[in-house]
Amino acid sequence: FYEGAQSSINKWAKETGVERLIFHSSTGSGDSESVLRDNIEEYVLQRYQDKGAAEALITSSGIDYAIIRNYIIRPDYAASGTASLSEDHTVTGAIGRTDLAILTLMCLDGYLCQNKILHASDGQPLPTRE
Repeated sequence: FYEGAQSSINKWAKETGVERLIFHSSTGSGDSESVLRDNIEEYVLQRYQDKGAAEALITSSGIDYAIIRNYIIRPDYAASGTASLSEDHTVTGAIGRTDLAILTLMCLDGYLCQNKILHASDGQPLPTRE
C-alpha cells in the first residue's frame, strides 16, 4: 500500500511544485528494521517493509523531504513539551499526538529536518501489556 501510494504522491508532488514531503513512518521501517525485528508479528513486519520501500522512493525522488518515524503514538498523552526528533535510528518510545503534530509543524520549514529521517519520542515509558 505505502509504496504504491508514495509513487503517485511523488509524481504529483513534482508536477505541482510541492516544496517538501513529510512522511510519517514507523520505527522498524527502513534502516531501523533490526530494532524491532525480534519483537513483531510477520504481518507487522510486512507493513514496516512496505513503509521502508515508500521511504526509499521519497529519499530518491529529488523532492525535499522529512521522514518522521515513531514507535508508539499515544492519543491519551497530553503535550509534554519535551518531545524531540533524533537522527539515532534506534530510538524507541511513546509520543503523544499533540507532540508529534508540533514536531511535524517544526519540520515544514525547518532546515534541521531537511532531507532527513528522524525518530520522534518524548521519553515517556512504553505502555505494558496486561
